Amino acid sequence: MKKNILWILLVVITTGLYAATSGNYTIKVTIVEEQVGITIEASELNLGYVVKGTSITSTGSTAVKNVGAVNINLKLRISGKPSGWSVGTNSLSDVGQDKFVLATVFHEWNGLIVSTNPYACFDSNDILTESDKTAGYVGGGSGNNYFVCEGIPNQTVATPNYADGYMVGPSQQVNNHFFFNAPTSLSNSQQYGAEQTITVTVTGIQAQ
Repeated sequence: MKKNILWILLVVITTGLYAATSGNYTIKVTIVEEQVGITIEASELNLGYVVKGTSITSTGSTAVKNVGAVNINLKLRISGKPSGWSVGTNSLSDVGQDKFVLATVFHEWNGLIVSTNPYACFDSNDILTESDKTAGYVGGGSGNNYFVCEGIPNQTVATPNYADGYMVGPSQQVNNHFFFNAPTSLSNSQQYGAEQTITVTVTGIQAQ
């Protein structure tokens, strides 16, 4: 009888040593119908020297190519900027001390924005921000589209539909031209005359 009592006690103690607790993993996934992919064909654009408080429109461009199997839309955002600088977002002239504006429009891969007034190609919808903005037709009318050169007779050549960053087909390449409005002054005087870098992240998403 004593052996049986001892055996029961050992079972209870051993079970207590292996008590279990559990938790959950949350696994998230987004399924697309086909392969989505982009490559950056021209990743750097040097605007050169820009006097404080003045603006410039690029004569060169960056380029991105759809290397996937489906049509994509391109979205862009400013992901890096010089130390101490802020991004103007309200208008093309929304600059100040340490505050700049960078805007972009898509245009033909093998052509520049041919115009007598390059500034006319850009409006407030073309301003890059630190949040993603997707290229495309958001309002249906002139001046209501993101990153599209609307075109003005005798001033600018409008972006063709196949080159506007929206519904970019497989193997298609599109280019970005840029407008930069410099800060009116820099609080850090050591930044004058030193090359600064602004990073723009471009992402391809499957067009619906």
